[in-house]
Amino acid sequence: MSTEKLLPPTTYIGPTVSKYLGALNDRVFGLRFENGKHYISDSQVKFNNDTILIKGKVYKATDDLMNLLTQNTVNGDGYHEEDLDTYEDILLLTNAIFQNNDPDSKKPKSGIATGEDSNEKQNIIKYLQEFGYLEAESTNIGEISDIKNALILFQKKFNLKPTGEIDQETLDLINKPRCGVEDHAVSLTSHIAKWNKKTVKWYYAGSSKGMKELSENAFNTWKEHTDLIFEEDSSNYDIIISNKRRLHRKESSGQHYCPKRFDGKSGVLAHANYPNSNNDVVEIHMDQDEDWYFKIDTNTPKEKINFYAVLVHEIGHTLGIPH
Repeated sequence: MSTEKLLPPTTYIGPTVSKYLGALNDRVFGLRFENGKHYISDSQVKFNNDTILIKGKVYKATDDLMNLLTQNTVNGDGYHEEDLDTYEDILLLTNAIFQNNDPDSKKPKSGIATGEDSNEKQNIIKYLQEFGYLEAESTNIGEISDIKNALILFQKKFNLKPTGEIDQETLDLINKPRCGVEDHAVSLTSHIAKWNKKTVKWYYAGSSKGMKELSENAFNTWKEHTDLIFEEDSSNYDIIISNKRRLHRKESSGQHYCPKRFDGKSGVLAHANYPNSNNDVVEIHMDQDEDWYFKIDTNTPKEKINFYAVLVHEIGHTLGIPH
């Protein structure tokens, strides 16, 4: 990171810095060269050997940091956390993170350049990837246009103003507890199959009496809106429901882990599989770390999650209905 000690003006450019100064492509957040001087935003940048001097602060010029400061789009990933933190510190120090380089605007130049810290930014990227808005390869802090487009897709999906920036309304929605099934914002949904039979059998493994009763009500709700017949069957089921937590195994094949893991209280509440043309068993996993409310009414306490409402939603996925 940095110190407050001010080094002398540029006297010698070291081998690490010199490798990158010939390709200053990031004129939005990174280094640029004007009138014989280097700048980030409106702040002059000086070098002494392989150190960077900005506004009285000194930073070590590592390969990762110089790559972040000079390339608009950076290929590859695996940046060291300290370099990502330093990069953010420089953006904040120079006001390069803000529109018109003005911190009073409180508006970021791009969705990727937002958030309180790099962990929050990485969590936003992870969310966009997990729920179908961003390809998994787009993990790089430099791929600003990809993140912005993903944010626009997300905002359009939920009828928010499609700015591609992390405003408070967008951040609140990202932090809201939700289903773990992706939103299919990018991929086509035509491949999702339906059951090719009229009687669909279900079973709730390890359920309490209350869970079982609510499950019966949830399937009856779908019976009223489909032409399917639902029957409980503990030995020959098509849909199996179970309570899981964190990293967990599938119920129908206990030797295999579920590709989706839970994250503790709040966050992802439950997830389910879509049916396929072979009528294979599909699963619903309910997060047992949640503080569930086990009644069918609209009076769910603020600190609890309505079990029945979440289960009705997940059953919809097992019937082939996407978000």
